Amino acid sequence: MLVRGAFIENTLDTDFPRFLGGINRMLQHVGRILPLAFSIAALACLAIIFAGCTSTSSPNELYFLKVELTNFPEIGSDHPRRSLGIAAMDGIDVANKASSEANSVMNSASTAVIYASGAAETAASQVTDKIQSLSDEINSHLPGFYSVGLWGYCQGQKETSSYSNCSQPSTSFSFDLLSILGSASPVIDGILPDGNNKVLAGYHGVSRWSISAYILGFVSTFVAVVFGVTTMFFSWGKILLIISSLSATIFVAGASIGVTVIYGLITGAIQSILHPLGADASLGAHSFAATWLAVTFSFAALLTWLIEMFCCCI
Repeated sequence: MLVRGAFIENTLDTDFPRFLGGINRMLQHVGRILPLAFSIAALACLAIIFAGCTSTSSPNELYFLKVELTNFPEIGSDHPRRSLGIAAMDGIDVANKASSEANSVMNSASTAVIYASGAAETAASQVTDKIQSLSDEINSHLPGFYSVGLWGYCQGQKETSSYSNCSQPSTSFSFDLLSILGSASPVIDGILPDGNNKVLAGYHGVSRWSISAYILGFVSTFVAVVFGVTTMFFSWGKILLIISSLSATIFVAGASIGVTVIYGLITGAIQSILHPLGADASLGAHSFAATWLAVTFSFAALLTWLIEMFCCCI
């Protein structure tokens, strides 16, 4: 019995520490693989953002902002604001002429008054027709919608949701809707309401900074993955791993905040200024989900790297 008890005790003394050592090694492997998985997931989310609105074959759902122009501009009789101003080229001259004619015969016989009234109504009808004709002409030069991504924008026709043309991708891209609409039809400037429309011209500085932050975030995340793989076989590089992971989190979070603020403001401005003219704007759920998931994964990777490094050192 004494021999058996001693054997069991000796077995426990040797196997239990070995068991704890196995658990510790397993946790270390999990602590290294898990942040790698988070970092790779962040790279995948950033790749999704980079792929949006780069060519006509880009996925239609990947955009930060979509501007619908199917019914733009509505400048008919229901929207008289500045329609007289833009149609004044021909229509207002006719109306003024008819009004002067009416005034000149007001002192004459009643039959002349009736004639002048009819002439004024005819002139007003000509102005309305001129406005509608101008609206149709502007609309014919515009696409059905614009979809805006990180590097550029694409346009599509009214009949389909697919892209027909895209701008050249650029690291200095900023969405200037006023310039884009103005290049499509110079008369568009005349139909915009009076006021400060600078938001529609985009935020050039912040847009370019956001693009740079996305690029730096992607590079930092990739470097963190490389150092993460390296530390699985060698003991050096952990400090560089933490630095690159921290940089990735900062850059990706900053870029995400930047595009969220920019396109949130532009969407609000379009809804406020251009929606009465028939335009509509909406944010892209897929791209914004991807960018904030990238932030979440980057932060999770940094946190798990720190936990793994702390547990390893104690």
